[in-house]
Amino acid sequence: MTTSASSKTAVESSKDPQMDAKTRELVAVAASLAAGCEKCLRQHTLAARRVGASATELQQAVEIARAARLTAVLSIDEVAERLTNAPELPVVEAASATDASDVRSSCGPDCDCH
Repeated sequence: MTTSASSKTAVESSKDPQMDAKTRELVAVAASLAAGCEKCLRQHTLAARRVGASATELQQAVEIARAARLTAVLSIDEVAERLTNAPELPVVEAASATDASDVRSSCGPDCDCH
């Protein structure tokens, strides 16, 4: 698993960078979101702003990452449906920040797995 520190090192220490610092940080923002790493996302968003990324550029990076992440989720759901022969798996809506205290696990409010 890549830690925030090691991803920062990878972004900053490229021996022959072909991308400018802003582009590298925007890629790191998208990768952090796609990987679900909040600490990395915070770090690289701040770094991208420091090297001149605009709000629009950051939003575009986030949109790209969301599309990639959604594609991965839908793909694995299709695999799960085939493996379980289920006609359709229910989608659990994420709890909002205001009702997060009602969520007992990361699976959803009605999950008893933890």
